[in-house]
Amino acid sequence: FVETTGWTSEDAAGRVFWEDIVPPEEAGRMRSALKEVFSGAPPRRHESQWLTRDGRRISVEWEARPITDPEGKRLYVISGIDVTSRKAKEQEEASLRRVAVAVASERRPEQIFAVVTEEVGRLFGAHTANLVRFEPGGKEIVIVGRWSEPGVHSYDLGRRIPLLGGPITMAHDTEGPVRMDVESAPSVAAEELRKLGLKSVVAAPITVSGRPWGAVSASLTPPKS
Repeated sequence: FVETTGWTSEDAAGRVFWEDIVPPEEAGRMRSALKEVFSGAPPRRHESQWLTRDGRRISVEWEARPITDPEGKRLYVISGIDVTSRKAKEQEEASLRRVAVAVASERRPEQIFAVVTEEVGRLFGAHTANLVRFEPGGKEIVIVGRWSEPGVHSYDLGRRIPLLGGPITMAHDTEGPVRMDVESAPSVAAEELRKLGLKSVVAAPITVSGRPWGAVSASLTPPKS
C-alpha cells in the first residue's frame, strides 16, 4: 500500500479512508461497499479509483476481509491490485475501436474528426480537446474537430488561428509531442490560452503520407476553488 499510494501509516492513521484515499465522486460507492462487509456480507471484488499521496489517480481492484485481533476485536483488511496500466490499455483499445467503427461506417470527415477529438479528450482525462489542420504556408491552423466538458470554453469549428508559438506551433516545428504549462509560459499564444482559462496543454502532430497534416491537442483547466 505504501509503495503504490505513497501513504504511510503515519500519514493515514486516524483518517477516514473514503475521505482521503478515494476521489470525492467514488466516496459513496466505497462507503457502501465497506458497509456491506461490516454488516457480515461475504467479501467480493470491487474496482475503484484511489488517490495517491501526491494527488495521482490509480485504478485498484480491491476487497475487504474481516480479521480478529488477539483481544477479540473485529478489524478489516483492505487489499488490492493496481490495475491502472491494464485499465488504460483497455480504454485505449475501446477508443480505437470506436474510431475504427466511425471510419468503417463511411461517415463524413467532420463526423470522424468529432469522434477522434472526443476520444482523445476523454482518453487523456482532459477538459477540452481540439483537432486542427495546418493551412498552406504554415502560418495558420483551422479547427476541424472540437470537444470539451460542459462549461469549458473551446474554439469554434472552422476558426482560423495564427501559429504564434504555442504548443501546436511547437508540435508543427519539432514534428513531435509537446507539453506547455500555460500559466507560466511567456508566449503570445500562451496569453491567448490563459484567456480561455487553460492550465496546461499537450499537442502531437498528425502526418498523412509522411507530410505534416495537422495536430491534436488536449488541455486541462485549473481546479475549481
